[in-house]
Amino acid sequence: MDSISASLSDSTDMDVSTLVKQDQNYKAINSTGELCGETEGLRILDEFRKLYESRIKKIDGESRGEFDRVSAKLQIMSDWIKDLGDQNTMLVQTVQDLEQAACSRVKLLEEKLKKSSQIVEDNLIGSNHSEEALNILSNRVDKLQKDEKFLVRKIECLQSDIRGLLELIRRACCQNIWSLEGITFFEIQPKDIPLQSLE
Repeated sequence: MDSISASLSDSTDMDVSTLVKQDQNYKAINSTGELCGETEGLRILDEFRKLYESRIKKIDGESRGEFDRVSAKLQIMSDWIKDLGDQNTMLVQTVQDLEQAACSRVKLLEEKLKKSSQIVEDNLIGSNHSEEALNILSNRVDKLQKDEKFLVRKIECLQSDIRGLLELIRRACCQNIWSLEGITFFEIQPKDIPLQSLE
């Protein structure tokens, strides 16, 4: 790029800073509000083209011989081709740098994606284990609730049997008889109760 700037400044009254300030047609603003580098580069390339074209037109306007004009134009075109070669070399290097940066970013994103996928997978596995544990606990709660209902019913039956036995004892003490009449037992079998009259 130094050779480009040097050849331009040697062959014209304009310098690169003037070129940069002169044309405002190539503007693209990125998300941060700054001028995009690609747009700036295109604008500068267009300025180089305009500069060389104006140098060639200037030669046509000068009062020289045909040979001198052609020689001067050939020199300008040779300079232009050399500058274009330098610019192409810089562009190729820039593209290579961008490719390397893009590859690095892609690799970084792939690693982040793998980590995220692993985290999601671990969470799903943990969720499945939690769901299995929750199902086991839910089944245990259901069984315990059924057991509780069964035990509550059994306790009610045993309490009823106790009341029946107390009534049987009361009859034996007060009426001097062992009578099961009107007494219903749920857990106790009547055959297990020795019935006899008290003497």
